[in-house]
Amino acid sequence: MVEDAFETESTTTFPEEIWPCLEDSSESELFDLPVTVGCVLNEESNPTTMDFHPVNNSVLLVGTDSGSISLWDIALRRKLLSRNFRIWYIGECSIIFKAALSKKIHVSAKCTRWSPGGSLIGVAFSKHIVQLYTYEDGNDIFQSLEIDAHVGSVNNIAFSKPDKETFVITCGDDKMVKVWDAFTGASKFVFDGHKAPVICAFPCNIKGVNFIFSTSTMGEMRGWMYDNLKNRIAVDDPCCRRMVCAKDSTRFFSCVINEEENSCILEWDYEKGSVKKTYQGLEKPCPGVVHFDTAKNQVLAAGDNHQIKFWDMRNSKFVSSTDIREGLPVYPYIRFNKDGTFLAVSAMENRIVILATANGVELLKFCQEHHSIADARCLQRDDVRLLEVAPTTIGEDNTSHEPFLLDQHPGLCVRRLSADVKGGKICRMAYTSVGDSVLALTLSGTVLVWKWLRNDTNSMDNDETIPQIWKLENGFPVMLNTPGSFPDIAVPCLALTKNNSYLISGSGGELSLFNIQTFKRLLTFVPSPPQTTAVALYPKDNNIIAIGRSDSTILIYYIPLGKIKYKLEGHSGQIKDLAISTALNTLISSGSDSKICAWDSENWVMKTSTSWTRLTGGAKIQFHQDQVHFLVIHDTALAIYEAEKLQCRSQWFVGEKRSPISCAAFSCDGKMIYACFFDATFFIFDASNFQLSLCISMRLQISSVNVHPSAITVHPKKAYQFALGLSDGTAAIFELPEPQSESALSSNESSGSQFHNA
Repeated sequence: MVEDAFETESTTTFPEEIWPCLEDSSESELFDLPVTVGCVLNEESNPTTMDFHPVNNSVLLVGTDSGSISLWDIALRRKLLSRNFRIWYIGECSIIFKAALSKKIHVSAKCTRWSPGGSLIGVAFSKHIVQLYTYEDGNDIFQSLEIDAHVGSVNNIAFSKPDKETFVITCGDDKMVKVWDAFTGASKFVFDGHKAPVICAFPCNIKGVNFIFSTSTMGEMRGWMYDNLKNRIAVDDPCCRRMVCAKDSTRFFSCVINEEENSCILEWDYEKGSVKKTYQGLEKPCPGVVHFDTAKNQVLAAGDNHQIKFWDMRNSKFVSSTDIREGLPVYPYIRFNKDGTFLAVSAMENRIVILATANGVELLKFCQEHHSIADARCLQRDDVRLLEVAPTTIGEDNTSHEPFLLDQHPGLCVRRLSADVKGGKICRMAYTSVGDSVLALTLSGTVLVWKWLRNDTNSMDNDETIPQIWKLENGFPVMLNTPGSFPDIAVPCLALTKNNSYLISGSGGELSLFNIQTFKRLLTFVPSPPQTTAVALYPKDNNIIAIGRSDSTILIYYIPLGKIKYKLEGHSGQIKDLAISTALNTLISSGSDSKICAWDSENWVMKTSTSWTRLTGGAKIQFHQDQVHFLVIHDTALAIYEAEKLQCRSQWFVGEKRSPISCAAFSCDGKMIYACFFDATFFIFDASNFQLSLCISMRLQISSVNVHPSAITVHPKKAYQFALGLSDGTAAIFELPEPQSESALSSNESSGSQFHNA
C-alpha cells in the first residue's frame, strides 16, 4: 500500500449566495454545489487528468505530468497505489516511437478514464501510446493492453459499448480518430476526416443511434458512426476550443470565443447542428483551454481565471464562482464524481483539491472518524494491533455474529512462517499433495518454500513442528525467481504437479518449469505479450498445461512437443482462473467478461457457458473433491456450481457493510468453505448451504490495518489446517481444533450429495 500523502484541511465554506431565487417554483429544488474544501491530496508531480470511478464515488484516478498514474480513496484520504510510466513491450512499438524514445522525450498522461463498469482503466499519453489496466476491488490494478495508437500525442481516450462489445476510442495529433477492441487491442475502425490534430473524442447516443463525436484544434466538429465510412455530422467553428459530453451521453457542450471575442460555453442541438444554449461568464477571452464538466444533468462547472464557476444547466444562468485558498492555476482541470458530491480540482504545487457538497462533507467526516478510531485501536497495543470487527448482518442471512479474536478462540493454533526475504504481496499459495511443504508465490515472481522435517507429523502442537524455510547448502533460502516483465502490474500464476516434483510459475513474463528437488529451472515458454493470467496442469498428464491469457484466449501447451496444440476462444476478456476436473474431463474457465465456460478436455472444444452479472472483473474458481462441483470466488459473492451444465446450486452474497472477499477455498474434505475478507475477518461456512459456522477477527496477527489476507491454501489431508498469505509478504499456518460433536463446524458425513439448489 502506498503511504498516505494528503493534507487534511479545515472545513472552509464560501460565503457567496450559491443558488439565487428563481421565478419558476419548479426550479427551486436545486442541486447542492460542491463549494467546501474537504481535503487536499499531494501528488509527486503536476496532476494533468482525473476521473472518478463510475461505481465507487470516492475512488479517484489521477494522471500526472511525469506520466505516472495514481488511485486515491478520498473518503479515507489515502493513496491506494501509484504506477510510474514505462513502456511494457518496447519490441511491439513502431519504429517512429522507438526513435522518439531514443531522444529521451518527456511523456505525460494526457487523459485517464474508467470504463463504464469500472473494471478497466485507460491512460492516453503525450507520445504515441495508450495503456489499459484491469481493476479489481482491493486496490489492485493489472496490466492489460498497450497500444501504439497514434503518431505523436494521444490527446483523449474514452470507452464505449455500442453493441455488447467494449471499445476504446482514441484521438491524436495525427488528425485521426480510432476505435480499438478493449480486450484484444485489435483495431476496429479508423476515422480520417480532420485537417488538424484531434483534441477530444467521445461516444454519444442520439435517439438510440450510437455516434462518436470529435473536435480538432481548428474547431472541426465531426460525428461518426461505428463503421469505416466518412463522417455523418460536420460542423466547423474555428473558435471551438474543447468539447465534453454530459454523463448521460445525451447532451454535449463546446467552449468557444464568439464574434465579440467573449469566451462562452455552448450547448449544441445535435439533431439540427445548431446552438441550443449559451453559458456566459468566462474570462474575456480565454487564451488557454478551459476544462469543464457536468453533474446530474443540473450543474455545469468550469475552471477559469483561477476559479471554479457554476451554471444551472436548466436555464444556462451563471450561478456562482469560488475562490480557493489553496491556489489554482489559470485553467484548472476539474472532474465531478457520478453523483456530484465531490469535485476534484487540480491546484498549484502538485496538489488536488477535493470540493464537496454538504452530503460529501458529512461522508468525509464519517469515514475519517471511523478510520481514526481503527488506527488508534491498532496503536494502543504494539504487540497485538487489534482492530475489532463489530457484529453485522452477514450477506443475506439475518443472523448477527460476534467475531472471535484469534487469541480468544479455544484451541486455535497459529504459527507464523519465517522468511529472511520478502518479495512483496503473496498472491498464490499451495500445499504439496502429501502436505509436507507449503509454497508461496509473491507479486515479484519469487517462490518461497517452507518444509516440515521428515520426522515431523505436521502437527501444530509445539513450535518445533513449524515448517522451516527451505535453505540451500550455503544457508540462503530457496527462492525460485520467475522472469517477469514488471512485478507491479503482473498477474502471478502457480501450479504444482501431482507428484510434487515440478512447479509451473510466472509473473508477468515467460512461464517457467522448475524441478523442486534440485531448484533448477528446466525451461521457459509462452512469452509475453499477451500476459499469462492463469495456469492449470492437466492432472492425468502433467505434460499438458492450460494457459489463460490477458487477450481472452486459452492455450493448451504440450511440454514434450514444446508447442501449443490448441487455442481456445470463447471469452471476450482477460482469463481470470482455470480449473480441471478429471472425473468429467472438463476444463472450467472464468473471465473478466463475467463468463464461466466449460471445455471438453479431450478434444478441447467448448461444451457450454454461462454469465453471472455479479462477476464484474471475473472470479477465482476451485473444484470440490467430488470433481463435479466447483466454488466461484468473487469479491462480492461466493457460489457453488455444478460443472457439467454450469448450474448454480447455492450462493452467498456479501452484505452492504461487509468488506469484500479477498480469498476463499474448500476444506480438503469438501465440507467447509474458508473465506477471508479485506478487513481481516475470517468466516467458515457449511459448504452444503453456506450456513455460517464461525467468524474470527485476525487483526491480532496482522501488523497494520492496511494489511489483509491475499492468498489461501488448505492442507490436503487435514480438514482443519490451512495457510494464509498476507499482502505484506508474510504467511502463517492456522489449525482449528477438530469438532467433538455433530453440532460443531460441519456434520455432513457425505460430500457427494451435500449441495442443494440455489
